[in-house]
Amino acid sequence: MTEITYEKQYEPIVISKPLIDLLLKQEKASDLIALYTFYYYTGKWQKTNRTKATSSYVQKGLNWSSPRFSYAKRKLKELGLIEDYQSRDKDTKFITGHYIKVNFMWRKEKVSELTITDPISNTNSIKPRRRRKLPTMKSYPLGNMPPNALSDNNLNTLSDNKELYIDFLKKWNSCQIIIHKKLTGTIKTRIKYILKDYTKQEVFKAMENYSLIIKSNDYYFNHKWTLKDFLKRGIEKFLDEADPLNNFKDNKNQQSGKIPLEDIVNKFMKNPIWPKNYEFDKYRLGKGLVELKKFSDNLIRDRYNRSHEFFGTLAKLLKEYVVWIDENDWITDMNENIIGTGNKVFKQFIEFQENEIGIKIKSKGWK
Repeated sequence: MTEITYEKQYEPIVISKPLIDLLLKQEKASDLIALYTFYYYTGKWQKTNRTKATSSYVQKGLNWSSPRFSYAKRKLKELGLIEDYQSRDKDTKFITGHYIKVNFMWRKEKVSELTITDPISNTNSIKPRRRRKLPTMKSYPLGNMPPNALSDNNLNTLSDNKELYIDFLKKWNSCQIIIHKKLTGTIKTRIKYILKDYTKQEVFKAMENYSLIIKSNDYYFNHKWTLKDFLKRGIEKFLDEADPLNNFKDNKNQQSGKIPLEDIVNKFMKNPIWPKNYEFDKYRLGKGLVELKKFSDNLIRDRYNRSHEFFGTLAKLLKEYVVWIDENDWITDMNENIIGTGNKVFKQFIEFQENEIGIKIKSKGWK
């Protein structure tokens, strides 16, 4: 039999049947197939399985929203089909590039060599690759997710928990902000998502904080959200841990309209990391940038001076932080509350960098 050969630019994009079978079993299978194929295609013309394809580039190429892209990418990573990859300078350990490693690209190997038998379902499946887990993030073997793994509430089946949704509706309406007669499917989805990170009591307290702030003349924030928008954009701003009663306190700067670090705020608002048509709280964003600047200005020098090399100015720190946020798809709600040093996202960023660089990153006055 004559062997069929192709020139590099005409090589086919080959996806094995077992891989397609696996993807078709997932929710939103068409999106997973589309995204994996896009990465595969990009790797083909870049002639590598470590593709340079930023989140914004892919979203533009597929004409997708950020949440749609984030979900699909996260699922492909869980299935072991793609991996995040960072290249670093051998001497300085400075990040020189972010890439997506596409697993199981066709390279003339036999398809059978790319599959294994899943002992749980006794079907062919793609073998997951091990990857570093971020702090506090939990993972479970494919097909073995415990039913109560969503939050500290130990909710067994959120999708059927009507009483939970009713409690949320009653609590929100009791705050007398924007009254809802019923909960839509979108709001229920947001509730399930929020309860992966916070308890019901924490969310309810955030609602109370929000209600107090927008109804009082002692605070400058007065924007009224629907429950859906509050859960999507406001929850982290009004949790007790974010100290909203102090953050939104009216003061001379706010009364005069003065924005902290206003020039930097205006430039940073143009960064593509922000959602399209995002409505900024410029004052809160400025306060967060002040916190980051204070962190970089007060860095304690380490033995190798690496912390100052990477994070010694606001520009350096912000650059590394934004790149890290963009590459971590579990961060789905980009908002002003993430820009600062007192939130859990920034703390995980520092922990990640400490593991990567191999030093303790310390700043005076920050824990």
